[in-house]
Amino acid sequence: MFTVQTSGYEQATLTAEVVAFDVFDTLITRPFMRPTDLFLFMEAEYQAEGFAKARVLAEKLARKEIRQEVNLDEIYSLMDGKYRSLEEKEIELETEFSVADPYAKALYESVLAQGKRVILVSDMYLPESVLRG
Repeated sequence: MFTVQTSGYEQATLTAEVVAFDVFDTLITRPFMRPTDLFLFMEAEYQAEGFAKARVLAEKLARKEIRQEVNLDEIYSLMDGKYRSLEEKEIELETEFSVADPYAKALYESVLAQGKRVILVSDMYLPESVLRG
């Protein structure tokens, strides 16, 4: 007879009544080392010199000025007009590159099968329509 090794996360869900998952970089991953690597990809792909740095700085500034979670429109409103057309491209690429993490998906499905209450949280700046899609 053998026993199946269970991870600490799986063990923790056994006694929990409610389990929360962060959506991005937990349930959903992208093929980049850091989330900001997408901006470097976009800069090269669309020949938008300086875009990556401008995009990071605009988000940082938006978070400082607004002092809460910001959305993509708020970020791009702080960027040079020459980059405005890249907002839709960013949404398209985030959608294209996002894939379910197989382990996290299995854990999520296990939690649902246990009848637990599940809460999905995200601090992602993408529009809600994209997140729900």
